[in-house]
Amino acid sequence: MNFDVIGGWRVRYRSLGAGETAVVNGRRQRFRNGPDVESADQLVDGRSFSGLNEYRSLLLEKPQQLASAMAEKLLAYGTGAAAGEADQQDLDQIVSRVAAQNFGMRSLVHEVVQSAVFQHK
Repeated sequence: MNFDVIGGWRVRYRSLGAGETAVVNGRRQRFRNGPDVESADQLVDGRSFSGLNEYRSLLLEKPQQLASAMAEKLLAYGTGAAAGEADQQDLDQIVSRVAAQNFGMRSLVHEVVQSAVFQHK
């Protein structure tokens, strides 16, 4: 993907060795422009994409799976602990309620924060 480790957009990798001199906002940088970023890839299930828009479209084809993954990550972030098997029923209930609300992000955050696992972990 074209995002670097802190979420910035890039079209080329950075290099400390070979490559063209990098200039950002008129200032020469200590790193060099490395090879082009290859933004095409394939998901585990075999579906291919060739950029951010196609990748996003593929993720949105399975909203239940996406909501489940997002809920799990939000719980881990909010509680400081990864979700375990004991939390699966709560996660399923969160996703079920969010599905009834058309998988909105605001609904997902609300349901995670209101869940027993979030409030008691």
